[in-house]
Amino acid sequence: MRAVRISQGTIRSTPVSDVFELADESAEPKKLPSGKVKVEVKCLWYGRKPPTSWMHITVVGTAEVLENYSGLVAVNIAR
Repeated sequence: MRAVRISQGTIRSTPVSDVFELADESAEPKKLPSGKVKVEVKCLWYGRKPPTSWMHITVVGTAEVLENYSGLVAVNIAR
């Protein structure tokens, strides 16, 4: 699978740092016009998938795309 290692990011103002599976195999972190970098990942929020798309993480630190990753990934964010 393709994954992304995020050194420091936020989801709804909640800080996260972990490895996540990319929502789309061809996805890459995207720089928005505001200058922020976001990446869409397959991860649940309190055990539920967001209704219209997968979770979008705002990257504050670094985001490294990992090709052919076979390790553990974060699957659920909860406080």
